[in-house]
Amino acid sequence: MLVLAFVPFIFGSTRGAANERQFLYHLIKKAEKCYIVTFTTLTNFRQRNQTEYNLNKARIIPIPLFFPDLYIFIAPVISIILSTFIYLLGIARKLAFVYIRGTFSSLGFLFYKKLAEKTIVKISAFVEEEIPYKKIKKIVSIFFKTCDKLALVRAKKIIVPSPLFYLELVKKYRIIPREPPIIIPAGIDLCLINMVKRKNVIEKKTPR
Repeated sequence: MLVLAFVPFIFGSTRGAANERQFLYHLIKKAEKCYIVTFTTLTNFRQRNQTEYNLNKARIIPIPLFFPDLYIFIAPVISIILSTFIYLLGIARKLAFVYIRGTFSSLGFLFYKKLAEKTIVKISAFVEEEIPYKKIKKIVSIFFKTCDKLALVRAKKIIVPSPLFYLELVKKYRIIPREPPIIIPAGIDLCLINMVKRKNVIEKKTPR
């Protein structure tokens, strides 16, 4: 089973990165081959360690960014380039499915029908509410709302953190996806907890 994942950031200690790694860890265990395309800061790019994050079985394609806060504007461009490359080379038929976090990152994949039918989009929040630049918020919010609607209409499935958020999503856009959503709440990184436990056990057993 060949799986492709396109996610914003998986390296680092932020809550979003930890949650994403936890999900990808379980995804990798089920897939025969898994490619992960992700953004990273220059610091994390130099210090990244796949084994430390339990992602050593996946092939990770990192894209370093000089200005990480602008990833929401860069992701749609990368999505279009990446999806076009996959479509033209006929790789789409080999993919079991494509996992993407953020509707703005799914733009290119939802454009091609063959890819849209295999694309699962994770919607964890309304992106326009998280844009830090107030001066352009009203303008770009139209674009991000369009991406949300596109995902609801064309994606194979969507992933949401809770049934309540799904109801808010449907109510806001008045669009019901063709298939029920996958509910995956933002949880605790169990892998990290186990690593800490093992480390503490070793420290206790080591004589001083």
